Amino acid sequence: MFSIRKRKTASTLWHVLIPMSGVTLLASATGGMSGDLFNLLVTQELGYTPSVLSLVYIGMLFSFPIQLFGPGIARRFTFRKLMLFGNLVVGISIIAIVLAIQLNISSEVRIVIIVLSAIIVEIAYSLSYGTVWFTWVGDVVDRNDRSLVMAFGKVLSQGSLTICFLIQTTLFNGMVTRTFYLMVSGWLLLYLLGSSIVYLVLPQNDSVVLVEKNDRRSLSNLFLEVKQDIQLILLNPLYRLILGSSAGQLLIGVPIISVYLVEIVKSPSEVIGYALIARTITSMLIMFIIGSLIRKVGIAKVIKISGIGSTVALIPWILVPPKSVISENPWAWLPVIFVPLLFAFKSIFSTSIANASYDLIPRKDQVTVFTMCDVVSSAALQLSGVIGAWIVSLSSGDHIVSFFDKIGFTWVSLWVITGIVISVILTHNLSKEASKITILEGEADAI
Repeated sequence: MFSIRKRKTASTLWHVLIPMSGVTLLASATGGMSGDLFNLLVTQELGYTPSVLSLVYIGMLFSFPIQLFGPGIARRFTFRKLMLFGNLVVGISIIAIVLAIQLNISSEVRIVIIVLSAIIVEIAYSLSYGTVWFTWVGDVVDRNDRSLVMAFGKVLSQGSLTICFLIQTTLFNGMVTRTFYLMVSGWLLLYLLGSSIVYLVLPQNDSVVLVEKNDRRSLSNLFLEVKQDIQLILLNPLYRLILGSSAGQLLIGVPIISVYLVEIVKSPSEVIGYALIARTITSMLIMFIIGSLIRKVGIAKVIKISGIGSTVALIPWILVPPKSVISENPWAWLPVIFVPLLFAFKSIFSTSIANASYDLIPRKDQVTVFTMCDVVSSAALQLSGVIGAWIVSLSSGDHIVSFFDKIGFTWVSLWVITGIVISVILTHNLSKEASKITILEGEADAI
């Protein structure tokens, strides 16, 4: 296995980190993950209702069957070819979105182009980055450096998003305007270009098994491989847990939080900007210590502590302020505290689980398991987006229960309570599994 030696640390690290540096910004700008920039563009700048976002997430949800072919496709092409093709398709889709919002066309045609482009980005990036990237990282980075590399990669990823939020808040008054989105898109195209250069020079593991040339064009074999991959996951309790974690983590939080803050909490645009900045900065700073934290206290304890922290950080979101004017609503500024607190614990939780997965999953199964995790998490993300947009729309009216005319209980509160239950279950089971690799960590330190 190729490993990072002292004389190669700088070059190899930067080769690996460049593709990681723009992942969060790309997702935010195209509807993936929380999709803050994309959601604000569609609802604030373009004037569509939050329910329109459901179209995006429903469309992405229908891409789920296509993404199941990821492992089979990865076996037919090298990691390098798959990543380069994915970047090309994503770049074309971003340009299509930019043209749709800049050109003078009907609102119907505009939203169709935006929705289709966002869906294509989701499919292309899932079939490339989501399928093989983290397995490739496991091949080129020594396991003793892995937690540091993954943490620093998230620092760069959150850092690029933080810069965008700062520009959005200070120069555009917290709005995602057409001009601002054009700037973000330009930066993303440069990121895709830089990543493509990295894919051309990054070494590949020669032990990656490819399907025999005679079978590469067989569509029936590809369908058979999908069935075998699904069976591999379903028959292994550990793989089922990791897969469930990928989906469950997305339900631990507040649905489409940027739109929620606008529609429910009634926070002003600048408050939302500050909350998003605080979220990314906090998550970024946390990544500086997570590597050493895992090595000192053990990955199982880190998973348990961060899981408990995520659960506790969700509690303030159960009771929310009623629909009222800003001057009468002191809760409007509380997201600047609550948002980064929740995402800080979630960042530690997800990063620790991802790091533990390399030691828990054999190399021969990593492409399949990681791909299925990406597919399931993508499907869960889109499903949560569809349901979340609907719930936020319902919650924008009267509360289910109101206390003292100051705080209330809404449909979003039910979502948060569900997330708390999931957080408790995942924390218990994952920390238990992670405790099994403690001996391996001790052996690594002794080498």
